[in-house]
Amino acid sequence: MALFGLFGYTDEQILSGLAAQDNAVVRYVYKKYFGYVANMVRKNSGTEQDAQDVFQEGIILLIKSAQNPDFKLVDTAVKTYLYRVCQNMWLKRLQRTDRQKSRESVYAYWLETDETQETDPQQREMLEGVMEQIPDLLAGLGSPCQNILSDYYFAQKSMNDIAQAYGYKDASSAKNQKYKCLNRLKTKVAHLLPQLQNTLTKGV
Repeated sequence: MALFGLFGYTDEQILSGLAAQDNAVVRYVYKKYFGYVANMVRKNSGTEQDAQDVFQEGIILLIKSAQNPDFKLVDTAVKTYLYRVCQNMWLKRLQRTDRQKSRESVYAYWLETDETQETDPQQREMLEGVMEQIPDLLAGLGSPCQNILSDYYFAQKSMNDIAQAYGYKDASSAKNQKYKCLNRLKTKVAHLLPQLQNTLTKGV
């Protein structure tokens, strides 16, 4: 396999070498294809280290696939297959990060509304219960409240963007509507808290 490496490898040789965990082939793939993946990751809010992590995960997955006797690349090259694998991994990681940031944003907001939650473990546990119910509570508000609150707190959109999206005169008008919607959400949360309180009390 090393002799072929002097002139490059065919896709078939790459898969065969990866299946055998040939270090020369692994180095070749890294040198040949890492740049494409790194460029994709950097263009999508990632760092060089992120790219290395994703590429290594992609290589590991490709090695496992190559070791499967039934695995075949159909109408695609190793380069394209590996790129797509890494791209999917990175997009999923971004989605997980976005969901976590959205959760933390709403979590922080509710902490600001009641400072006792910062030090009271039971209050914090109740807040976690509220967070799990947020999607259902928002859905119960109906449109446009669900859309406005989701766009502002989860999608991090500005009031100007929200005003344009939903036909409000200006950002101030959209903000007034958001305030009304938020009060409706708080009312729903207030009704939910006693239920959570009872659940936690029973669990003690």
